Amino acid sequence: MINQQINTCVFYDGACPICKREINHYKKLLKKNHLKNDIDWIDISKSKVELKEEGIKYEDAMKLIHIKDGSGVHQVGIDGIFTLWEQLPYYRRISRFLKKLPFTHTFLSKAYEFVAKHRMKITGRL
Repeated sequence: MINQQINTCVFYDGACPICKREINHYKKLLKKNHLKNDIDWIDISKSKVELKEEGIKYEDAMKLIHIKDGSGVHQVGIDGIFTLWEQLPYYRRISRFLKKLPFTHTFLSKAYEFVAKHRMKITGRL
């Protein structure tokens, strides 16, 4: 049996200006550094088909970012962000550093959840 590498899949809300800006930043970073893009960027505001195929509820995906890593494991919220950062130049080091600090995961998780929950108000979407 051949071991096939699965691309990382990032399920994000492309209708959210904050989310869109962040994802575009990551895409530009990969392009600027001439890195192979093994990431599938899936805008859930345009299509829910991929979510359904992955068994992710749209409502859950709208609450927190969902990422499927290269081995097919789903990560949600800050764990998903760390999974994504591991594949990005500069962010790889930041991710590894932050993971080593005590209480960082809890703090970043709560901060991310707060922003994600209120992003509609922050961006003027209701």
